[in-house]
Amino acid sequence: MPDGEDASADDGAALEDEGVACLGGSPPALTMISVEDLHAALEEKDFLLINVAGAPSIPKTDAIIGYSDTDALVAFIGPEKSVRVVLYCQSGGRSGVAGAALVSLGYCSIQYLSGGKTAWVQAGYPLE
Repeated sequence: MPDGEDASADDGAALEDEGVACLGGSPPALTMISVEDLHAALEEKDFLLINVAGAPSIPKTDAIIGYSDTDALVAFIGPEKSVRVVLYCQSGGRSGVAGAALVSLGYCSIQYLSGGKTAWVQAGYPLE
């Protein structure tokens, strides 16, 4: 699936039917973020960065929460559905699962790291 493509079209349609809409009236959607875009965004970080795979972490990570613990993710993120959240794991699969769960709950700005920590390290960026 290309970067930025909607990974949760069915969930978004169901949420739209329930009246959940994000800025601009669009339904919640899960998108990927590239390693390069995440690295650049960390310079002026204005989002939550959550590791859903365990240590080690990308610098400026806000929390480590298991990918299947949706209740803990929601508790950490809070009730504001428009907050921008970037999730990552080792390769991208688990963060995609966690992201889809959040989108199904109406969170509007959820991204997951394409290639995960593996791609991050391959690009020459550090972990802590």
